[in-house]
Amino acid sequence: MEIEDIKKLIIKKESVNDPNRHLNHIEYQDNSNYCPPKYDVPIDDEGYLQSFTINQENEYLKFFNHYGFVIIRDVLNDQQCQASIDDIWNFILKEQWRTEPVNSTNDSESEKVKQDQPETWVKSWPTSHQVGFLGSRSVFSKTAVETRANPNIYRVYSTLLGRNDLFINHDRYGFFRPTKNILNPMPKMTPHHTEIKQRLGEMNAVKIESKNDWKTIFNVHLDLNPFEFLEETSDETRQKIIQKLEYENSMSNDFQLENNEVGPKTLNELHIQGLLNFADNKTSDGGFLVVPGFPNHFEEWAKKYGFIKTIKLDIIFDTKILSLKKYAVRVTARAGSLVLWNQKMAHGSSPNDSSYPRFSQFIKVSVSTYFNQEKTQLRCNKIKEALNDLDKEQFTDLQQKIIGLKSWI
Repeated sequence: MEIEDIKKLIIKKESVNDPNRHLNHIEYQDNSNYCPPKYDVPIDDEGYLQSFTINQENEYLKFFNHYGFVIIRDVLNDQQCQASIDDIWNFILKEQWRTEPVNSTNDSESEKVKQDQPETWVKSWPTSHQVGFLGSRSVFSKTAVETRANPNIYRVYSTLLGRNDLFINHDRYGFFRPTKNILNPMPKMTPHHTEIKQRLGEMNAVKIESKNDWKTIFNVHLDLNPFEFLEETSDETRQKIIQKLEYENSMSNDFQLENNEVGPKTLNELHIQGLLNFADNKTSDGGFLVVPGFPNHFEEWAKKYGFIKTIKLDIIFDTKILSLKKYAVRVTARAGSLVLWNQKMAHGSSPNDSSYPRFSQFIKVSVSTYFNQEKTQLRCNKIKEALNDLDKEQFTDLQQKIIGLKSWI
């Protein structure tokens, strides 16, 4: 995939080009052969990367600071994972991922996606599937919002960030279709692939051919511009971008654009991205990968790769630019696991090469001071509008603050 193709898949922010910006002078090199040291990540007895319980705070803090990412298992139980898997399918089947009405000429029954018929997972499949997203719009379903309000997620983020005044974001679902020995009809999809495993073991199981064109792209990227991060001496650029966010409706990209504004190095802020796994996810199932330890060498790497500044992308992709692929590690994790990583992490995903689907939800938080009082109130009002049909009284006062229904002030 070339640079121009990648640009089409990236939600672009409106740049702020201020000729009066105060910038640090950085001495860059053009050394495309530079790679940070390799970090070997421990693997448990079942073949998953090392993970921790929610109560092992000291252990997972130490792991996160060393490797730049961490896996917390059993954040969700099987029932909650199943509810999310079912909600993802509901999102697909109702075509709630669309940002425009369906053209009636293309809305025939024969072109609709059917959950148990993988041969239909083609024509009306969500956009952005090349990178594993289900469309480009944020998800505000009852299940997605209840998941974001889960106190376990809040607890882990609070521990890592060292503060409690956190707003959770409203992002997208992720789904990788199986690509090999695909069962037809497809059995019920569950957190541990129980029914799929059973059917695959039966002699009379009907399978369709491999679907290599369903595979997502292998990529390694950064969700921030390292040069702006190092060079800017004030927070003016970020604040100007944040102030332009209007959150006009649930289809607005503004709920996602807020995720990648990390401000300059001088603020010394920690930003942590994350995702939830709803089904067991092993190496061949495709999904998230990281370059372990990269945040510890982020600044050194950026100074070695000065020539990337000429490529005007807000998100830096590996297109014969980075030499990090060889150190990328698949983050395998069980159903119900929360995977978190420092935003300075070089990360990405690898394609599914198995008979099992991959289900996920993207999670990030912002501290309350990220938004001024006016923007906080606007954001709260827009979230209330998006959740109009949801019983807000089901949430505690703390949960209402977490999901943005109330201000922390």
